[in-house]
Amino acid sequence: RQCDKEDPISELDRLEPWQASALKELGLYGPGANNLEVRLGGERVVDPRLLGALRVLYAPSLEPLKGLSLKALTSLDTIIDPEIELRALTTLLGAGAVALNNFPTGAKEDEEQLKNNTLDSNTRKAIEFRIAKKRCVVTAVEALALKIQEVNEKAAAPQMSSKEKKKLKKQEKMNKMLGIDETTAKKEQ
Repeated sequence: RQCDKEDPISELDRLEPWQASALKELGLYGPGANNLEVRLGGERVVDPRLLGALRVLYAPSLEPLKGLSLKALTSLDTIIDPEIELRALTTLLGAGAVALNNFPTGAKEDEEQLKNNTLDSNTRKAIEFRIAKKRCVVTAVEALALKIQEVNEKAAAPQMSSKEKKKLKKQEKMNKMLGIDETTAKKEQ
């Protein structure tokens, strides 16, 4: 099937209007989508626009995203819905694995090459740069794996009612006023 050159995404994949709107707001869809490059690793674990886009695409409806600010939608600290999060994070983890597999050499091979004293300075810098890129991706993959673990733990934790949450907050506040730390309070219960 031929894709429409003006709007290839809508031709290949029919987006719900709310998805198209959210992707436009992220700058990844429509006429304003000038920079479609997204990053994994580096200063941030993942490009916020990429995380937001995956959440939008994996959400079964607008309902789980309602009321979220753009900042919350794109923040790795936000857990919208465990199923959506796990799908998005697993996709990012896979992207990291693919990125690492696309390097022509492994980390050990690069380290061995650097031991070669006959390398010219440009080759040495290229290998050092490749090692640095790999480290960025590995750090991102490790952070994503930890985030997946966190989401799984939160999903498995029993949910407290609002009444129970208020009672717990009240107890924590009282413990703080009395100078009782959390570990001591838990042992006493």
